[in-house]
Amino acid sequence: MASDDSVEYTLTYFSHRGSQRADITELLFSIAQTSLRVKRLLFPGFEALRDAETTRRYASRGTGATNEERRLPFRQLPVLLRKTKEADGSSSVDTVGQSKAIIRFAARLASLYPEDAWAAAKVDSVLDRLDDLGILRFYSARKDQAQQENACNETLNVSLPPIVSDLGNMSGMSSWLVGEEMTAADIALFA
Repeated sequence: MASDDSVEYTLTYFSHRGSQRADITELLFSIAQTSLRVKRLLFPGFEALRDAETTRRYASRGTGATNEERRLPFRQLPVLLRKTKEADGSSSVDTVGQSKAIIRFAARLASLYPEDAWAAAKVDSVLDRLDDLGILRFYSARKDQAQQENACNETLNVSLPPIVSDLGNMSGMSSWLVGEEMTAADIALFA
């Protein structure tokens, strides 16, 4: 799918490398040949954005605030912002929160998310299983050097082998994790 100049996407995420979720989204947008601006924030930058969002929401209660005024739908990251330029020169802004929803959206843009409900559920199950590794990486990044090494060894020797085995059993004789063609599950494993 070629990029549409009337739509701009911006992914805002934390700058840490504790999770591969933003990388999956970036890869899927690239496969879809759709432009994606990525803003990575340190935690203080996120706190400032969240606090401004909370203040804006409180001030606009009962006023029918627009999506443009709701840049953080759940007051957390990640968030994918879509800005659409209308033919009359005006623009509209909308957002989607939650990394897995963003990944599924990007996978649909790239035509890598199955239309079949059962196959889509299998892709989701792979994404969820791989998420277990991301969670381990995130928590191991918060410890001192010795604890990081122990967490890394535990991940490689205890947590990773059953996940690899599960994914191998799932793919069977296919080159792909789900079905007979590449899906978002394969991109997530690569990321």
